[in-house]
Amino acid sequence: MGTRYLKTSFLLTGKSNLRELFEERQPQLLDATLNTLGSLSLADLEEIGSRNLIRARLISAYNEVLGVRVVEQIFFSDFVVQ
Repeated sequence: MGTRYLKTSFLLTGKSNLRELFEERQPQLLDATLNTLGSLSLADLEEIGSRNLIRARLISAYNEVLGVRVVEQIFFSDFVVQ
């Protein structure tokens, strides 16, 4: 298996209590982020529409950790694969 590097930055939008919930569950949310992104293969990252798939997976993972649907959208500001 080859080595790959993914650097991404993104902004979340959602319900008004999103920031408070994220602060309370930060370690779990960071773990969910790393698990979601780390599970992707290079082929997954290079596939057309991959950002939409990643966006959907992250939203689902975050809402699952939080136990309520508060994350509505993710906007990528940086997405680099090497």
